[in-house]
Amino acid sequence: MGPVTAVKINVIQVPDGGGPDLERRFGENISRAVGAPGFLGAELLRPEQGNKYFSVSRWETEDHFRTFAGNADEDVRSGSWRGAAKTLRA
Repeated sequence: MGPVTAVKINVIQVPDGGGPDLERRFGENISRAVGAPGFLGAELLRPEQGNKYFSVSRWETEDHFRTFAGNADEDVRSGSWRGAAKTLRA
């Protein structure tokens, strides 16, 4: 059996017209995860219809994700990363 990765999927409901803002913020904030230990990649999946986006992130292990999420939560509390943790939290 090969290595097991942790995959986190979020459903993000946006208001009418809010998709472009979410896409912009996701693109800006994903750079916080790039370079984090264990981060393998992330995508934001745009709906063909409706307002539900899917955010998918992949991590080498669950522990890598938890460490990143804990650091992201701290950044949000300190005000240095407004709204970014929501794009990658499961």
